[in-house]
Amino acid sequence: MKKMILVLISMGLLHAGNVETNTTSNDSNRTSKNCDSVEVTGCFDSNFMSKLLTKVCNDGKMEACYNLGIMYAKGEGITENKPKAIALFKKACDGGIEDACENYNILTTCAE
Repeated sequence: MKKMILVLISMGLLHAGNVETNTTSNDSNRTSKNCDSVEVTGCFDSNFMSKLLTKVCNDGKMEACYNLGIMYAKGEGITENKPKAIALFKKACDGGIEDACENYNILTTCAE
C-alpha cells in the first residue's frame, strides 16, 4: 500500500508541470481540497508535496527521499538546493535506490 502511495506521488510530481497556469478560483479550491484529502492526482501544491515527501522520507521510505532529492535538484516547486539534493540522493542510495546512486554521483562529480 505504501509503495502504491509513493508511485502515485511520483506520478503527481511528473505531471505537475503540465498544469495550465490559467486557473479559476474554483480550480484553486478543488486543488486545495484534493491536496487536503491526499488526492495525489489532483494535488499540484508543491509545498504540500515536499512536506509530505519529507515526512515519508524521515519515516525511512527511500523512494520518497529520492523523489524529494529530484525536487531539490531541479528546483521543481521548491527552491533549488543542490547540497540538500545530494544529501537526499546519498540517503536513498544507501537505502538501495540505484537511480539515487546515479544522481548522487552526477551531482558530486559536477560539484568538483
